[in-house]
Amino acid sequence: MKRNLILLMVFLLFSVKNLQAQEPKEISLDQIVQKVKEQKRKQKEYLKDYIFKSTETQRSLDKQGKVKESKTTVKKIYVKGEINHEEILSVQENGKFLDEKKIKEMQEKQDKRESGKGNAKEKTKTFFPFDPEENGKFDYYFVKEDTLNGLPTYLLKAEPKKKDENFLDDFYWIDQKSFGVLKEEQRLSKKQKFVKEMSGERIFQEIEIKDISDAHIFMPVSTKMKGEGGFLFMKKKFEMEMVYSEFQLNVGISDEIFPRRK
Repeated sequence: MKRNLILLMVFLLFSVKNLQAQEPKEISLDQIVQKVKEQKRKQKEYLKDYIFKSTETQRSLDKQGKVKESKTTVKKIYVKGEINHEEILSVQENGKFLDEKKIKEMQEKQDKRESGKGNAKEKTKTFFPFDPEENGKFDYYFVKEDTLNGLPTYLLKAEPKKKDENFLDDFYWIDQKSFGVLKEEQRLSKKQKFVKEMSGERIFQEIEIKDISDAHIFMPVSTKMKGEGGFLFMKKKFEMEMVYSEFQLNVGISDEIFPRRK
């Protein structure tokens, strides 16, 4: 009995030691979260509008992982406040570029969706755990201190307090100097009946700003997703990659660009 009690005390001490090792060394978890939110707040205040180029490639794969079908769409994206406009520049399906007529038809459908006159009646809500408006909706956990591309980072996990059908765990690599998000990764958190694999990652990069010293602007430069699932003979395997480039910040975009504001 005495031996078991001693073993239990050693185990508890070891567990506490391990838990303490998972805490930041010189800053608390709450302080990290608040600094990340403050960075996001300053970025949103600074960014009135911006333009960038998006190259999106979608691939459908067979059981061996070979590409069955592929589609690459190049767009110019205009963002102002909470709205955006997508201008389709080119579309390539299975190695063949679509003609101008087809591109025009696709653009007309896109404009209708943006103006609210198409089939899409609801605007898709994309949330970010460190946005000011998401305050109080997430629980945060410190995972460890890490290094990403030679930069020291804090690795955090964010979970929504309101549980839904979301089955992905979100991890964020936070730059220890600027407290900007350098990477977001989503992993399958629990086994799903019809989902064998689902994961994604988004990489951010800081953009130099000459006219302001205390704002660190981090923009996504790439997104990758892959998944596999289905049942019986309706199984699918896919991967998607998006690359963002040619950022132009605060260029004074006219409201006439956006179909819903015309």
